Amino acid sequence: MGNYYLGPTALHKIATAANAPVYIWNSLLMSPEVIGGSVLDIEAIANEGAGMALRVLRGENPRDIPIREYQTDSIMLSQPQLERWRISAGRLPRGSRILYEEPTFWQQYKRYVIAALSIIAAQSLLIGFLFMERRRRWLVTQGLQKSEEQFRLLFENSKDAILIVDNQRMKQLEMYRGTDTAYNL
Repeated sequence: MGNYYLGPTALHKIATAANAPVYIWNSLLMSPEVIGGSVLDIEAIANEGAGMALRVLRGENPRDIPIREYQTDSIMLSQPQLERWRISAGRLPRGSRILYEEPTFWQQYKRYVIAALSIIAAQSLLIGFLFMERRRRWLVTQGLQKSEEQFRLLFENSKDAILIVDNQRMKQLEMYRGTDTAYNL
């Protein structure tokens, strides 16, 4: 006596051991292990039935709801199985739904990439601003040094008496040539 397997387990075992694609007829059996095919779309049937039930619950007479024949077959295919059996997406019928696709790098990490690029941009702007501020400070410092040098030369070479005093402390800070004789200090 052999082992007994129920639907999805048996299908999984068959599909992983098969040397050809395994097709299914019912969308409830769709999984990454089977290739899929033209399947009865149980979800579409359930949605249509639920829509009719809502109409009845809202008070519509069931006799007024027309009987319609619905196209419930859908071509559903598994991306991993398409790759396994080397079936090109270009060979698939129009309107095929490909399931279990691996997300692209961008789809998977878009938020993180945008956040990282935003942080890098903000840091770049800040660094650029800091370099501009550093350059401005250096230019101001150079201008101040040049101005101080000019005033120092002016004071040192002046024939007039020049005395620099701190008024708050009443203390003499600088005295240039000729000041001591002019004021008898």
